[in-house]
Amino acid sequence: MLGADHTSGWLRPYWTKFFGAVADEAWTMIHWRIRKGGHFIGYGMVGLLFFRSWYVTLRTKISASRTGYWWRAAGLAIAATIIIAIYDEMHQYFIPNRTGSPHDVLIDTCGCLVAQLILAAVYFARRERTS
Repeated sequence: MLGADHTSGWLRPYWTKFFGAVADEAWTMIHWRIRKGGHFIGYGMVGLLFFRSWYVTLRTKISASRTGYWWRAAGLAIAATIIIAIYDEMHQYFIPNRTGSPHDVLIDTCGCLVAQLILAAVYFARRERTS
């Protein structure tokens, strides 16, 4: 149901409602960008969820006096997200109207990295302000 041939049918009316009608050639590029943006944002969120789970786990396992668990959690979150992205693309390869693409794994990884960088910027800016 989430193949490009299916999502175009229900995304285009929403696009038209909010932004107006577009030519078929323009819609093809817009549709592609929406789908790849979904990869980027979705896997950014996956990375944040992985970070949270690793952060909580490492924080309870590593003494509070030791530092570095924040960065370990970020690294593990990125690694876990890459593994999930690879697995997702591999399984899509076997679905008739889907394709597995290394390009999508790269987009997914970039989404995770950007989310981790934003999280780090917010976290360390708040930490610096409070100290």
